[in-house]
Amino acid sequence: MLISSVSVSETAKLSNVLHVFFWPLKKAVSTPSLVLLGVFASALLVSCGVEPAVAANCKPTAKLEAAKLKYVQDGDTLLLQSGERVRLIGVNTPEIGRKGKADQPLAQEARQALKRFLGAGSTIYLQSGEQAKDRYGRRLAYVFRANNGELASEHLIAKGLGWQVVVPPNMGYTACLAEAEAQARDKGQSESVWQPRLYPLRDAKKLKKGHAGFVRVTGRVQSVEQSRNAYWITLDDTLAIKLRKSDLLNFDGLDPKSLQGKQLNVRGWMSYRGKSRAGFAPFVLPLSHPVMLETEL
Repeated sequence: MLISSVSVSETAKLSNVLHVFFWPLKKAVSTPSLVLLGVFASALLVSCGVEPAVAANCKPTAKLEAAKLKYVQDGDTLLLQSGERVRLIGVNTPEIGRKGKADQPLAQEARQALKRFLGAGSTIYLQSGEQAKDRYGRRLAYVFRANNGELASEHLIAKGLGWQVVVPPNMGYTACLAEAEAQARDKGQSESVWQPRLYPLRDAKKLKKGHAGFVRVTGRVQSVEQSRNAYWITLDDTLAIKLRKSDLLNFDGLDPKSLQGKQLNVRGWMSYRGKSRAGFAPFVLPLSHPVMLETEL
């Protein structure tokens, strides 16, 4: 069912009740008292199984589809009552261990934060991405709660429980998600994906096979070569960054050759493709949007 104006959820109703309750008190109490009332309101929301939004700047820009949430699989994947799996667009969270592997740091925290934010068994609202499915068959969508425009990806990023990611053609809400990430990094939270002790910025010269997966890497550009469809930007003879020529439009006129000799910080899904040999870096990482290239050009 498509709806142009999403119906008010239980979360919104509770927020409205609190607003009506506290509004008459504004002129009757001091500022410190209002702070205490705000704390009480947040505590009441949490006690009702609802996590207050940390940030709420990403407002819906299109019609939303209502769906019933069945289960939160991890910090960025949901299962709907319909049996459909949904991958959140705009965020990547730490992985929960599978097949005997240990959880990555903060993986369970991200899952629980998303579960509290959306509410177990609640109605959620989806805005499908331009690319509707990923390679695993999951639906790609921006996921909102209630009709007050609170985006799940923004919430997780603002709490320091996920990294912003942009994979074209799904490039919605890029600016507000970048703002949420900047705020999370500035906070310096002790339990955050930005803590080097949990998730260090990897040195390209020291990459190992076990580092494959989502990473942040730093290195100096040793060479920039081009094939028929892509530029290959090699860091320290170890990591080959693949930039498709069709994605250059996202980089505002960047000439990849201008990157020669520069120190780059890049994020994304890195794979290991075999031992290093002449003209062949052992690791490869696709790059398709400036958000994934942290270095200012």
